[in-house]
Amino acid sequence: MSLTPPPIPVPQSPADRLAPDLSLLALTAQATPEAPPLALYVAAVDALVQWQTQTLLPDQPTMDAAVLLVGLQGFSHWYLGVYRKAALDATAQKVLDTACATIAAQCQNWPTVPVHQSFTPARVARRAAEDTGFGVLPAPSSAIGPVTYDIATLVRDPERVWDESFVLEVTIRYWERARKAGLPVGQDFGEFYRGMEWTGLQRHLTLVGQLACEAAEAGALTTGPAELPGAPVLLHYILATCSRYIELKPLMRLIERIEGLESAGGYAFGRV
Repeated sequence: MSLTPPPIPVPQSPADRLAPDLSLLALTAQATPEAPPLALYVAAVDALVQWQTQTLLPDQPTMDAAVLLVGLQGFSHWYLGVYRKAALDATAQKVLDTACATIAAQCQNWPTVPVHQSFTPARVARRAAEDTGFGVLPAPSSAIGPVTYDIATLVRDPERVWDESFVLEVTIRYWERARKAGLPVGQDFGEFYRGMEWTGLQRHLTLVGQLACEAAEAGALTTGPAELPGAPVLLHYILATCSRYIELKPLMRLIERIEGLESAGGYAFGRV
């Protein structure tokens, strides 16, 4: 039986971007690692807050625990099972099941708002006719979901990896603006940042599962594991997040074992 992942799209390809708009990804590609484009990301944050406060999604699906778990199960089935061909014993399966349930519960702890689901740098466009300001491109998979979701897709995107200090700064700017706009981001930024990391982890695990699913359905795995573009960066994100929270250390060790990795005492966010 095919295990269908939830409607969370993989990062868009250049062909999906709307010309003559300039995507945030294209603009940030011009920036050097020493000078992350904070002003551009803050403009994107402003667009996100405006979209979240002005968008109504009365007929859209809700990203409830069941939907979140399907994405995580896709990682287990498609990536670990089909792609890596990992045979999990009862202990390993319990580690995986416990981690998935904990991640879904952490995401569910946050109030829900309209969620774009594709608010990545490739899907945030600055109109060519404008000097400033970004527009949010249409999202066929919009839903009602955790308020932490869209900011995680913006700052933890596999196509544009920034150092943690920059991610922290952009997330603070979002939290400040969202709180001022009345969005339910809470009064404690530390708690919100933790929520962003856990929500980002759910998305990254889901995306890795989707990459493996697509490769399998395209017949790319018939002669053995094929390269999954984007998976190494996503796995870096996954292991880095797992290394920061004691509840996720068993999952980190399980993934390391399957990937044939040995922990060097921790993972750092940033370029890989």
